[in-house]
Amino acid sequence: MKYCSSVALLLVTSFATTTRSFVVFGPQATKRFHRAGASTALANSDVEIQSLTPESVTVMGYRELRRVLEGAGAEYEGNTAELRARLLNLTGRNEGGPVDDRPLDHDADPTSTPGASQSSAFKFESQRSPVAGGDIAETVKAIEVAADEKKWKLAVRRMKQLTRACELSGSPVPPSAYLSVLQSMERDGRVERFAITPARKVVEEMVKSHVPLPVGIVNKFAQVSTQSNLDEALALLHSLSASSTPIAAETYEMAVESLTKEGSVKEALLVLRSMIVEGGETPGLQTLGEVAEKAAEDGVYEGVIQALSLTK
Repeated sequence: MKYCSSVALLLVTSFATTTRSFVVFGPQATKRFHRAGASTALANSDVEIQSLTPESVTVMGYRELRRVLEGAGAEYEGNTAELRARLLNLTGRNEGGPVDDRPLDHDADPTSTPGASQSSAFKFESQRSPVAGGDIAETVKAIEVAADEKKWKLAVRRMKQLTRACELSGSPVPPSAYLSVLQSMERDGRVERFAITPARKVVEEMVKSHVPLPVGIVNKFAQVSTQSNLDEALALLHSLSASSTPIAAETYEMAVESLTKEGSVKEALLVLRSMIVEGGETPGLQTLGEVAEKAAEDGVYEGVIQALSLTK
């Protein structure tokens, strides 16, 4: 069997390999194992960081942000917006303010009077429709209506307006608004795949605001993301883990399988370890076999042995 032959090969060769890096995924991710060649990576990262621009940082995905920050010896744990802001600060090129991907940005409201000042809460509220941030309660209701009608784009737009209104009034965003936005993206038990990025941003904002995540919807988005955008999938897994929200075994396995097919064996091993250590789940033999076989091909032995040794 491929699985048995791969494991046998790993056992024979694991002790002959050089020291490699292994970083625990999730809340324990700040625990780092020794990494050979770290000084070289750091030296190379200096050149890479100097060549970065705010625009190039803005379009980086979750994994690339982590990789560049890790190579620079900087803290590389956090959500996508936090990582992006951290890297911009590291480049020293964010004089105009951090360029992040906050889910609830400050887009201008088309219902506002052109040229009107928004420097005060009074002016802001007096020139906006009640359902577009002019009245917090009415805007929350508008989001709920959009959720009932499954108009997720409208719900996201209203959420931006609500966030701006709450910022100006100094009040927190009502937790129900976040939930309504996510619910607007689910229809007949399925989540809207075109809403993956907005959903990830809302989820990260919920974690930041200590709002409990809806287990089912977020797991569904993480699963769908594994088929189309692994960066978003890993970012969602991070948010689930950081908020101690249960991660379904299927979510873990889909991420591991997609990462393995992509050839990202080390990242597949990180998720596999998180599945076993943090999630308390035992991966299927097929999943283990596929990872072990791919790892053997790529010469990544120690990480697989560590992961396999945790299975029972």
